[in-house]
Amino acid sequence: MEKLNYVYRWFKIISIPVIGIVMPLFFYDAGDYKRLIMWMIISIILTFVFWEFGQRVSHIINKKFPIDSLPAKHLIVMLIFFSVLAFSAILFVFLVNIIFGNVTSDYWAEMKGIHIVIILCTFFITALHESIFLFYKWKNSLFITEKLEKENVIAHYEALKNQVNPHFLFNSLGILSSLIQTNPKNALEYVDQFSKTYRYILDVSNKDTVSIKEEMEFINSYIYLHKIRFGDNLQFKSEINSNHLNKFILPLSLQIPVENAIKHNEISDKHPLKILVFEENNYVIIKNNLNLKYRREFSKSIGLRNLVDRYKFISNIQPKFYKQDNNFIAEIPIISGD
Repeated sequence: MEKLNYVYRWFKIISIPVIGIVMPLFFYDAGDYKRLIMWMIISIILTFVFWEFGQRVSHIINKKFPIDSLPAKHLIVMLIFFSVLAFSAILFVFLVNIIFGNVTSDYWAEMKGIHIVIILCTFFITALHESIFLFYKWKNSLFITEKLEKENVIAHYEALKNQVNPHFLFNSLGILSSLIQTNPKNALEYVDQFSKTYRYILDVSNKDTVSIKEEMEFINSYIYLHKIRFGDNLQFKSEINSNHLNKFILPLSLQIPVENAIKHNEISDKHPLKILVFEENNYVIIKNNLNLKYRREFSKSIGLRNLVDRYKFISNIQPKFYKQDNNFIAEIPIISGD
């Protein structure tokens, strides 16, 4: 709206002197300079007064009959008002001529040309005024639409990030419940390590990306947490080159595939779970052998789906999840910067 007022202001500054000075020239009698100057002054004053009055009334009309909700009524009322304005200008010119004794029996025939110009100028300015108003209203609506879409995207992305915390918490409490029944001593150590691990989740909740180094430090703590329960039956190995540790990925993007591997596979002396993490072709690869539990835990795949959805907001490259040679493989895209 501020830009619209700025345009109107300059439009007025330019239009009033141009119309006020140019119009009398069309009806200038050669040599009659005094009459020309008089009509130029009258024309500028008339244009200014009618401009200000017209702008204020059109503002009221815009409020009472908004063009976006009542377009037909808006245009009809605008046409009626500016028609009255045009004929008021003609009447004003007539009264000025009476004052200066310039009214003859042929006045209306003689002044027909200037009356037509007044009407045309009035409707031209009206059309231009409405065009500027409609253009900026359309531009403003586009801006608001884009802003709302952006805010909606951000809100949706934040909601996706917030899904991770409850998901991790729910699975961890399930493990704790199992430990309390089977090994209460380990359950106490699990709670202590869990509090340290969960702090990382809280710390990265406001970050869009984290370094691979940060995420790997968290994964090592996370694996240690589960080794309390599974011991050497859970085997974890990282082969990520130190040169890649300062690159970026999404927070908890490695933890989710690791968590799924632990959740859905049998982990025992007979069937140890082996998880390997390495970097290849600008992806961090998490690979684990498959030995799915006989009684599968119910899963809505919230974690993996959440990870895919979060990457859609950050990158054009999406995570990949697939089975190959009795292994489950997750490929997590590396992001170039934070």
